Amino acid sequence: MPVDMEHYRKGVQPVLIATLIMTVLVSAIIVFSWHQMVDARQQHLNDEFRSDIAEIRVKIAERMTAYSQILKGGRSLFLASSEVTRQEWHTYVSSLQLDKDYRGIQGVGYAMAVTPDQLSSHEAEIRREGFRDYRIWPEGERDLYTAIVYLEPFDWRNQRAFGYDMFAQSTRHEAMARARDSGEPSLSGKVLLVQETNEEPQAGTLLYVPLYRKDVPLETVAQRRDALLGWVYSPYRMDDLIEGMLGSRASDLRLQIYDDNADHADNLLYDSQPNAAGGSLISFNLPLETAGRVWQLRFQALPAYAEAIGIRSLVPEMAGMVLIGLLLIALTWNLFNTQRRASRLAHQLTASLRQSEERWSFALEGSGDGVWDWNISTGKVFFSPRFRQILGLEEGDLEGSMEGWKQRLHAGDVDMVEHELARHLRGESSEYVCEYRIRHRNGRYIWVLGRGRVISYSEDGTPLRLVGTTSDISRRRQAEEKIRLLSQSVHQSGEAIMMTDATGMIEYVNPAFTTITGYSEAEAVGQTPRLLNSGAQSNQLYAALWATISSGRTWHGRIVDRKKDGSFYPAMLTISPISSTGGEITHYVGIQQSLQEYEDMEARFHQSQKMEAIGTLVGGIAHDFNNTLAGITGNLYLARKRVQEQPELYDRLGIIEQLAFRAAAMIKQLLTFSRKSKPEMTPVAIHSFIKETIKLHRISLPENIELKAVVGEGDFVIMGDVNLLQQVMINLLNNARDALDGIEHPAIEVGLERYNADEQFHADHPELAGDQLVHIRVCDNGHGISQTDLAHVFEPFFTTKGVGKGTGLGLSMVYGAIQSHRGVISIESQMEQGTCVHIYLPLMRVRVPQENEDVLRVMHGQGECILLVDDHEETLATHREVLESLNYRVITATNGADAVDIYRKQQGHIDLVVLDVVMPRMGGKEAFWEIRAIDPMARMMFATGYDRGNVQKDPDLADIPVINKPFVVAELSQVIGRLLKRS
Repeated sequence: MPVDMEHYRKGVQPVLIATLIMTVLVSAIIVFSWHQMVDARQQHLNDEFRSDIAEIRVKIAERMTAYSQILKGGRSLFLASSEVTRQEWHTYVSSLQLDKDYRGIQGVGYAMAVTPDQLSSHEAEIRREGFRDYRIWPEGERDLYTAIVYLEPFDWRNQRAFGYDMFAQSTRHEAMARARDSGEPSLSGKVLLVQETNEEPQAGTLLYVPLYRKDVPLETVAQRRDALLGWVYSPYRMDDLIEGMLGSRASDLRLQIYDDNADHADNLLYDSQPNAAGGSLISFNLPLETAGRVWQLRFQALPAYAEAIGIRSLVPEMAGMVLIGLLLIALTWNLFNTQRRASRLAHQLTASLRQSEERWSFALEGSGDGVWDWNISTGKVFFSPRFRQILGLEEGDLEGSMEGWKQRLHAGDVDMVEHELARHLRGESSEYVCEYRIRHRNGRYIWVLGRGRVISYSEDGTPLRLVGTTSDISRRRQAEEKIRLLSQSVHQSGEAIMMTDATGMIEYVNPAFTTITGYSEAEAVGQTPRLLNSGAQSNQLYAALWATISSGRTWHGRIVDRKKDGSFYPAMLTISPISSTGGEITHYVGIQQSLQEYEDMEARFHQSQKMEAIGTLVGGIAHDFNNTLAGITGNLYLARKRVQEQPELYDRLGIIEQLAFRAAAMIKQLLTFSRKSKPEMTPVAIHSFIKETIKLHRISLPENIELKAVVGEGDFVIMGDVNLLQQVMINLLNNARDALDGIEHPAIEVGLERYNADEQFHADHPELAGDQLVHIRVCDNGHGISQTDLAHVFEPFFTTKGVGKGTGLGLSMVYGAIQSHRGVISIESQMEQGTCVHIYLPLMRVRVPQENEDVLRVMHGQGECILLVDDHEETLATHREVLESLNYRVITATNGADAVDIYRKQQGHIDLVVLDVVMPRMGGKEAFWEIRAIDPMARMMFATGYDRGNVQKDPDLADIPVINKPFVVAELSQVIGRLLKRS
């Protein structure tokens, strides 16, 4: 028994000692843990409290910064305009929507600095605006007065401050002087706003931003005082200003704000819970410097704060710790029995844990992305589940070897990845870092970032293990590509793009800005957009612009800006604000699209509309006018036949006939000018043509005008329309004659010479073909044309002559005629020195054939019958008499339908049908096909007052003769003779 008791004692004693030691240790741990929990609870309270009050302090600071920005925006409005009216100030402040977005701000105003000698005139000026009782108050003599002249919204409360001299009150005076001398926003001390009434008055404060004259130095205090115009300012009621900033902590936190960092009742600006009872868990003071003023923010955590942030009683935790301690004591008995086994197990676990820690330590450094572990000696690679997830792979999809990994690399990245791995393995880099593409399970390649480091070396320094991470950076690469594309888009945009800071200072312009404005980037950066100000916009436009963009909205409109060379250009401008994450406007971006090309295109469109209108007008009158001329020339022919024995009368009738045909040629030129007909081009000996033109006009010019001819010798031949060229010379010589009215020694010079076009001439006139040209010039020493009018002389209906002296079509027709000859025309002129018109026409390389001087012979008929069809009765009667004088029998009809009926009845007796083209009931071309249906062998021809090309462009009528009215009788007789097959 003793032996057994001794054995028991020896066995129990160590356990009792160990249990006693464990009990003492557990008790100490519980006491220590209790203190730690209490400390941790208090630390948690402190941390939450400091976080909450820091957030509130930031909100107050951000709100005051935003209010400073509002005042700076108001100052920018003054700086951008020569004058800001009361209405413009109202528009600007209204656009800010103070009651919606800015709590506590009583208004935005402007206080003007007034010197004693300006006092009377200032009050009188404000009274003239309709404020008959206006005065600066309080009264009294002072070195400087300040008057609140603008304060919006101008409600009943703010009207109480109208005309108030804030500079006369010491607290306000200090803040205003500080703003004036520093040039920065300044906050006043505690005041009672003049807007307050006896109903629930609040402590107040005011924020001032100085306004100086533009374009004066402001480096020193003295310069800033001399340049002072006034202050843009805002009054604040503190309870309204801070309202809502405590958020969800409003019931369990107390905030007191003291002015000037002084914890004194007289300096109390704000108290969120003035009636709060009971103590506080914790309190803390934070200084806040804003606009040159220091506020002391006193925060108190009320008893409800602990529960609000989730801090509970520690009793349950304490009970749990005691229970855990008892369990630890009970487990002590088992610990001794399993110590040796636990020691062995701990040794094994330690080795495994060390390897696991090495494997995952770098994973933690790699932000928890996919992990890989490469055993270099065996070639095996461990890939974590996250690594496989990045590639969309399932378990077993990726074999644990480097070869399996390399097979998924993009072919264009393999060499780069292997190079970076080799550099790290050779010790040339402290870490393996590489961005590359790897194939996803869906077949697409994604961008990843690989990072790794050798963590194990052999005794001889050979790397054994490389552990690393793989991060999916596809989104980052896409974002970088978007940023690159956006940057290139801005840089290469065809629209001018300008970026300024919040004050309007230019920080960036793109190349298109330089192309459009002429200012280089170096010249524009550091300037303001006033660099482009043309003065074409009103101050009201700039006021609305600033009000729009200062409130965070986009402005869009058409403006006129000025280039570096001083010229103006229209543009469509869009300005948008750029805000920081805190909502503060930091920059403005402007996109400007030049409208010059569009407006030029619009002008060309209007010009084409004018030309189309002229064409419609000319086409409408050509038929009737030519029919009238046809009647005149026909009667002149008949008259001349009867007076052949009276030479003088015969010649005069011949002159009248020439004038009639000249009028017809003019109508033809008008048709050509308006593109209603095509010029008839034939080789023209321009040398002889110019000489004949000068000879004819020498007679028609007044005797006091000297007409000089400087025509060189040469056989110059061009392809041209003689009628058009005659009208060109007539118009130019008539214009030169009119420009000489009142000149003392009037003279006109006509020149002709060969001209060899060089590269510069072709560059200036790319529409010209060939180098060999003929140069015609018509110069006078008349009154000249102003440079303004010179740009419009070729426009239809533009004239510099007096009323009734010009139609404005002459030079337009000349321009169109030269273009139809594939030539170039230009004008040089100086006021009171004269004008010179230059014409360049391509020369032909062949000689003009000698013209047959024989006059067309009149061919008489042999009694054949002609059906003559024309809706113009006078013309019809005249042409009938002409044909009868040529020994033809004539049947007449006044429209196509009657002609068809007559032909159907008398087709066996009618040898030829002469058809007018445009007639009522049935036109000439319709009658032609009706008669052809009756008699396919019928002989017919057309006579038209329009361009005959309108008939011949029909391929089925291309071989049918067409003669223009008025026609030469000899030519008509020749055509009829050919159709009747008589030579």
